[in-house]
Amino acid sequence: MAGLTRAEKHGKRLDWIGRQRKIRDADPLVVGGMDLVDLYAAHVDGARQNKGAKKPVLHYIVRFPPEVLLDDGPTPFARLDRAGRERLMVEQAVRFINESHGGQAVFAARLDRDEAGESIVDVFACPRYMKPSRSERREPALWTSATKFGEELARKHQDHIRARMKDATTTKAITSPRAVGMALQEEFGEFFARENGVNLDARKFKESPAQDRLAIEEWRLRQMEADAAEARQALDEARAACAEAEGEARKAQEARADAEDKARKAQAAQAEAEAREKAAQEHAAEIAQAGRVLVDEMREERIHYAKGREDQIRFKNKEASVAILPGLPELEPLVFAAAAIQKERDEKRAFIARQIENLTMAFKAIRSAIPVVRRMLQSPATPPKERAEAKVARREIVRVGPIARNALNRAREDAQKIGVSLPAEDPGSTLSL
Repeated sequence: MAGLTRAEKHGKRLDWIGRQRKIRDADPLVVGGMDLVDLYAAHVDGARQNKGAKKPVLHYIVRFPPEVLLDDGPTPFARLDRAGRERLMVEQAVRFINESHGGQAVFAARLDRDEAGESIVDVFACPRYMKPSRSERREPALWTSATKFGEELARKHQDHIRARMKDATTTKAITSPRAVGMALQEEFGEFFARENGVNLDARKFKESPAQDRLAIEEWRLRQMEADAAEARQALDEARAACAEAEGEARKAQEARADAEDKARKAQAAQAEAEAREKAAQEHAAEIAQAGRVLVDEMREERIHYAKGREDQIRFKNKEASVAILPGLPELEPLVFAAAAIQKERDEKRAFIARQIENLTMAFKAIRSAIPVVRRMLQSPATPPKERAEAKVARREIVRVGPIARNALNRAREDAQKIGVSLPAEDPGSTLSL
């Protein structure tokens, strides 16, 4: 009974192993109760037992596949919620042990929901059965046996047991504890398929009879090793991700520096373009101003060619640089008059030539400003303020251009009349904006 007492303490989490296995706060799902010793005593009350039985209580660990807790598990489980699936596991585990052990075997069962394994049901049983008396005069008596039904299962699955125990040479039925365990595995597979409509995956058979259940210390050690390996893998992945992020950051920094350099160059190009536009505007303004000044000068400085009469000629003009031949004193007044007239004509010729030269240069300057103004008006990138100034310049060119052209033509006509030689170059007579 010491083993049952330990199992009761473990279920109540009163032992060290039970406390170590607890990973969450969740009450167990139980059948019968947690007081295993009292439940066993009530279960076997009034039943006879073989005095030589060393382990009257059977502790079964029924392991269900983890898929029964998932939404895509076997149909009987899939249509239930989480609590319903857990209850169905306990119900099927109890029914399996009872059906395979005479129908009166289980006195307690427990599903620990605070452990890592969530699909393991602990079933405690002491199979009871009615044993007939050797004497027909006596009624059958209630007995308990921990081996009777296990041996019967072993005889039922002898072919499977012998296929696995290839070194067995006996011709008798093999009913050892290991054989009983093999038979229970086969029986549970048939039970699960019958109840849930799904066959369990083929088991990987043990190569030796050694116990495959790990002690808590070894299990903990393996868990720690697995956690450490997982942590190392996570650290390596984090380092790789960090290195990749640093590479991406460097690329982003280089791209940002390149973008800033391009932005600086674009700003410099824009500033240069604005400077050129500003210079063009100033040049156009200077041309317009020069045209206005020229027109004002032409208006003030008109050329008149009025023919003088003899009585208006002044003969006392001492500025005329004409040599008078000796011996002809009577011609002196006429010589001085002719010299004055010639000097006046020379001054007129020089003035007209200078005006024609100035007018030609002004007209050429006006024509050279036309492309600049036109480009500023047609370019969509021209700022509104500059566009407005270009419109003003265009109006000035339209106003001043014809005046300068007409003045140049009149000056050329006058020059031809008084015999001033003119250059063959003609700046043209058209202005188009």
